[in-house]
Amino acid sequence: MADRIPLSLIELPVELVFRILDNINDITILCSVRNVCIWLNTIIETYHRYKILTTLDLYKTAIEDAGATYIANALRYNTTLTVLNIVSNEIGDKGVKCLANALRNDTTLIILNLSENEIQDEGAMHLAHVLENNSTLITLDLHSNKIGDEGIHHIAYSLTKNSTLTTLNLYSNQIRDKGASYLAGALKTNTALATLKLNWNEIGHEGAHHLADALVKNQTLTRLSLHSNHVRDEGANYFAQALKINKTLTTLNLASNEIDDDGAIYLADGLKNNEILTTLNLYANEIGDEGVEHLSHALRNNTALRKLKLDRNQIGDEGARHLAYTLENNMTLTALDLTVNVKIGYEGVKHLANSLTNNTTLNILNLSMITLGDDGAMHLANALSKNTTLTTLDLHWTEIEKEGSLYLANALKKNNTLTTLDLKWNKIGDEGAQYLADALGQNKALVTLQLAANGISGKGVYHLANALIENTTLNTLNLDSNKIGTDGAQHLGNALCNNSKLIALDLRGNNIGSHGAQHLAKALINNKILSIMNLEVNQIRNEGVKYLSDALYENTTLTTLNLSSNEIDDDGALCLANALVNNRTLTKLDLIQNQIGDEGAHYFGDALTKNTTLTTLNIHSNRIGNQGANNLADALKNYTALSIFLYDEFFHEAPRDDWY
Repeated sequence: MADRIPLSLIELPVELVFRILDNINDITILCSVRNVCIWLNTIIETYHRYKILTTLDLYKTAIEDAGATYIANALRYNTTLTVLNIVSNEIGDKGVKCLANALRNDTTLIILNLSENEIQDEGAMHLAHVLENNSTLITLDLHSNKIGDEGIHHIAYSLTKNSTLTTLNLYSNQIRDKGASYLAGALKTNTALATLKLNWNEIGHEGAHHLADALVKNQTLTRLSLHSNHVRDEGANYFAQALKINKTLTTLNLASNEIDDDGAIYLADGLKNNEILTTLNLYANEIGDEGVEHLSHALRNNTALRKLKLDRNQIGDEGARHLAYTLENNMTLTALDLTVNVKIGYEGVKHLANSLTNNTTLNILNLSMITLGDDGAMHLANALSKNTTLTTLDLHWTEIEKEGSLYLANALKKNNTLTTLDLKWNKIGDEGAQYLADALGQNKALVTLQLAANGISGKGVYHLANALIENTTLNTLNLDSNKIGTDGAQHLGNALCNNSKLIALDLRGNNIGSHGAQHLAKALINNKILSIMNLEVNQIRNEGVKYLSDALYENTTLTTLNLSSNEIDDDGALCLANALVNNRTLTKLDLIQNQIGDEGAHYFGDALTKNTTLTTLNIHSNRIGNQGANNLADALKNYTALSIFLYDEFFHEAPRDDWY
């Protein structure tokens, strides 16, 4: 028998090459397969996944500087990527240098996120060189690095040359007043940057002085965020003077900056003639009644400010009275946050409530974590009976009991504008739930009702469930951390069989058990609208999971299911995995802190080779070892749209941005 002559790569049919590419993930195609030879490049450029590859997310994939080199090489020839996320990969200055060299001639990338990468001044210098000539990048996120003043010097110089970057995030980068002076110098001539985030640095009042001076001349910056920068009263004064002249800044975040009444007085003076600023965030400062009095006076004439955040300050009844008087006359403010101003008592709440009777502009009011009690709820309810503009009212943790809920319920029967009511962590109990349920039978406006941690049992849920059958507007109901049990789950299950509006139901921590899960599972077979269900911490176990899995075979609307902390092991995982083979709507499944091991991971790995709709599987804090992890990794090779989280460190959120 003659020896076989092996085919060379270039002799493979294009269709077979496509089939091979179907089994390789995006990063492998981009970094390892591309640029092997001209022939293969030609095929890859016609491959459908490569042609639509616009976003590459490498969050916490441990690529380090060596991996950054591979990414850089791929970028030199790629013409499809517009978004590149390399957050938390420890690429350092060396990795940034490679990326910067590749980006010098890039003409497609518009968003680059290099946060949490141990980048220092040298890395910042390389990026700055890119920015000097780049004409496509519009967003650069460098938060939580170690750029420092020297690195900012390089970036600031590049901003004097760059004419396309609109958003720059430098959150937590060890920037002091000197670095702020460099940025201020750039802002005086830059004509593109619209958003600058400098939260959690140390610019102090001197740095504030530099930036404020820049605002006098700058004509493009619209959002400036300086949360936690030790700006203090002196720095607030500098910004106040700038606000009198500046014609572009619409959002100013001075949260957590040790500003007290004097600083508030300065800012009030700046607001008197300002016609541009729409959002002012003064969260977690030390502003008391005197400072609020001046801010209130300024708002009586100001016609620009829409959103004012004063939560976690030192405001008392007198300050609330001043704000209330302003609300009766102000025609522009749409959102006011007074959360955790614990000195506001009954009298202050009464003043604020009375102001709502005549106010015709405020849409959002947050009074959470203030001691309202039933009497305060009564005054707010009276206002809601007449108010025609408020859409969101947050009253969580305000000591409201059943009597207060009765007042609010009666108001809801008349009110036609409130769409969101938050009553979490109060004490309304079953009786209060019944009052609210009765209101839902008549109300035609409320869309979201938050009743978490209110001591509601199956008895109270019975009334809420009956209301859901008749109600035609509520789409979100939160009953987290109550005690509805199996009976409450049965009542809700019956309601879901007939309800055609509810989209999200949160039943976390309600001890519904496996039988409660059975009732809800029956509902899922018939329900045609519910898309989000949270059953975390409910002792559902394998038996309950079997019922829910059976329902997933037939359900065609549920997209998110949370079964975390429910004592589910490999047998339960098998039921869910089998359901995933057939289900075509579920996109997110949470199974955190259960008892799933390697065998269960194997079941999911097999199922995910057939399922093409699930995009997120949160399975960390189980009992999965290397073997199980490998099985799940195999699934990812064929399914690039799927994210599997095996460790809780993956649950990372970027630092909270400006309010609103």
